[in-house]
Amino acid sequence: MLTENELNAVDDELADMRATTIEWANINSGSYNSDGVQNVADMMEKDFALLDAKLERLTCEDASIISLDGEVINSPLGPVLSFTKRLDAPLTILFVGHMDTVFPLNSNFQNVIELEPNKLCGPGVTDMKGGIAVMLWALKHFERHPLAEKIGWQVLLTPDEEIGSPGSAKYIDQFARKHDLGLVYEPAINDSGTLAGARKGSGKFTIVAKGLAAHAGRDFASGKSAIYAMAKLIGKIGSLNNQRQGLTINAGVIKGGSAVNVVADTCTCFLDVRLEETSDQLWLKDRLDNIVSEEIDGVTFTLHGKFTRLPKTFDAKHEQLYNFVREVGAEIGEKISWQATGGCCDGNNLASAGLVNIDTLGVKGGCIHSDKEYLMVSSLTERAKLTLGILVAIANRGLPW
Repeated sequence: MLTENELNAVDDELADMRATTIEWANINSGSYNSDGVQNVADMMEKDFALLDAKLERLTCEDASIISLDGEVINSPLGPVLSFTKRLDAPLTILFVGHMDTVFPLNSNFQNVIELEPNKLCGPGVTDMKGGIAVMLWALKHFERHPLAEKIGWQVLLTPDEEIGSPGSAKYIDQFARKHDLGLVYEPAINDSGTLAGARKGSGKFTIVAKGLAAHAGRDFASGKSAIYAMAKLIGKIGSLNNQRQGLTINAGVIKGGSAVNVVADTCTCFLDVRLEETSDQLWLKDRLDNIVSEEIDGVTFTLHGKFTRLPKTFDAKHEQLYNFVREVGAEIGEKISWQATGGCCDGNNLASAGLVNIDTLGVKGGCIHSDKEYLMVSSLTERAKLTLGILVAIANRGLPW
C-alpha cells in the first residue's frame, strides 16, 4: 500500500504532467503524418530519459492503404520506441502506448485549449498523450520505490494504433510473449474512470467498384455506374449485420464519381467490422468474398483489407487481475469498475499473444476521435497513483493468479 507521502509526491506533479501533455498534444501526430509522429517520438525520447532505461528505435514497414479513388498507396509510418529496464527481474511488465492520433495534418483540430480549470480540450489529450504521461510519471515514482528491483519492465510506444497497428503489430506480438503482464494506457471508457473488460475484435475492409464512364446526357445507356452498383452491393452487406451475435459491419465512407454529368466508373467503400467471436471471421470473409465475386449491372468489385484484431475475452485470469486492481484502487480512494466494449486497441493484440492485460489505465475524459476531445486534468495524477499502486502491490504480493 502506498504511503501518504508517496501519494502526495505524485499529486505535487500535476502541473508538470499537464504541461507535458499539452506540449505533446500541440504537435500533430496523425497516424499518416510520419514526420509529426517522429517529432513526438523525439520529444518522448527526451522525456523518458529520466527513467535511465535502454532505448531502441524500431522501424515499421509502410502501411498499405486504399485511397478514396480506389488506388493502393504505401504510406510511411513513424518509429516504435522501446525502453527496457531490469528484464532479468523475477517478474516483468510490458507497458504499451501509442503516439499517433486520429487527426490528420489538415485537420482543423490542432491545438490544446483550456475549457475550465480541470478540463483541457485538444487532439490526443486523452487518446492518448495524457495516458502516456500517466505511464511516465508512474514509472518515475516507482523507480524511486525500494521495491523497484523486484519488477523489470519494457515500454513500447507505437506510431500506428489508430489505424490498426499495421506496422507495430509484429513488435507487440514479439514482446508480449516475453512478459508476465501488460498495462496499456488507452483512456478510461468514461470520465468516471470505468475500465474496458472484454473487447470485440475488428477488421478493416475496402471495396473498389469498377464500371464504365460515359456522358450522362449523350450516352447514359452506355455507361456502367459504379455508384449504383455499389449501392446495391452495400445493401447485401448490410443484411449481414447481426446475423451472428455481436457482429456489425459499418459502411463508414463512400467515394465515387468525378463529375455530376459523368456516369461514375469508380466507387470506393470503406467498411469497419466488429465481432465478438473469432470464429465469425471465417463466416464473414466467406460471405464478403461471395458478394464481391458477382458483377452487378456490368460492374466488378475488388475486396481489400483484413481482420486486424481478435476479440479480447474476459477469462478467469483477467477477472483476477481486475479484482486485484479494484482492491488497489480502493486503497487509494479510486472506485474501479469495468464493462465490455465494442472498441479495440493494442490490448486485443496482447491478449492474442497470451499476455493478460488491462488496457484502459489512461486518463479520464471523453469525446475522443472528435474535435471536442477533452481531458479531466486531475485524472493525470489519479491514474498515475493507480498504476504506481498496482506496481507496488505486485512487487509486494506478486501477480494475482
